[in-house]
Amino acid sequence: MRDTTKAQFPVPDFQWIEDRFWTWMHYGLTKIGRGEYVEALDFMAYLRMAVFGPLLHIKNNNLPRGVRKVETTLRQGE
Repeated sequence: MRDTTKAQFPVPDFQWIEDRFWTWMHYGLTKIGRGEYVEALDFMAYLRMAVFGPLLHIKNNNLPRGVRKVETTLRQGE
């Protein structure tokens, strides 16, 4: 017997992002406050990859993938 399932690209869980927002902000600002600027930049790259990039793609009716060059990808679709 064959199971029928529909393949679907995983989308970010909005509640998961909201639940962690202020914790992430505190973490990043603490790094800046300590003068750990490279760590803060690395953290901002994480936010781009895990949060902002996928959300921008969803907003523009794209699959939430390929976030490395999200700025140029979305600009081309204008």
